[in-house]
Amino acid sequence: LVAIGHWGQPSIVELEARVIRATCGDSTPILVSDDKSETAFDEAKGHGPERGQRIKEKLVEVCKREGLILVDSAPQRLGHIGGDLGAFYHGLTYARDHGIPYVVKLSQRFVVDIPNWIGEEIRRMKKFKFNTACTQTFYHQRSVFRMRTECVVMETAPWIRPDVLNELRPRMLPMSTEELVSNQCARINAGRCQMIQPKFLVLDRHERVPNVWWKDNRPEELMNADY
Repeated sequence: LVAIGHWGQPSIVELEARVIRATCGDSTPILVSDDKSETAFDEAKGHGPERGQRIKEKLVEVCKREGLILVDSAPQRLGHIGGDLGAFYHGLTYARDHGIPYVVKLSQRFVVDIPNWIGEEIRRMKKFKFNTACTQTFYHQRSVFRMRTECVVMETAPWIRPDVLNELRPRMLPMSTEELVSNQCARINAGRCQMIQPKFLVLDRHERVPNVWWKDNRPEELMNADY
């Protein structure tokens, strides 16, 4: 299962879904956790509530056409940090309820165009006995967080511990998503945030990697995409 966090850019979700299916198979289940895209408007910039409603309607249309599972992250808009938790929480609970052994959490505007990249990372996780695939977060040479939460591969069983799921509940947070999720990674690994680094996921969020598109390494292509 791939779980994508989303707000306000359904065209990006459509692109992500098509690339995932093209690289990892048509049967790959994809869940979209939406942080109330109907609030994606700014009256100060001349965009009224009707813009948000159009965006939500387009997201519903995209999910129906592409066969995606659409859920709201929470009853109200949570914002970037809290909304990001929705993809973790809803992805893991859906996988638990449907017997899916692995979950890939993606942020919107993170696109991987590498054949069978999900299957390859799961294979490596099994071979080297890791329950999480991710890496640290650097901004150029500066280490900032223990995890790059825009792309995390998780083995479902360890991550659906009740205490872990409780911490991943979508809500407003006094800390970064990266900090909270890395704390849960440590919780399920005897106090250490242990993970295997995907071959395509480098430390520096700004470093360009072939066939990987992300808002920090290709902002001119993904930051301002129309809805």
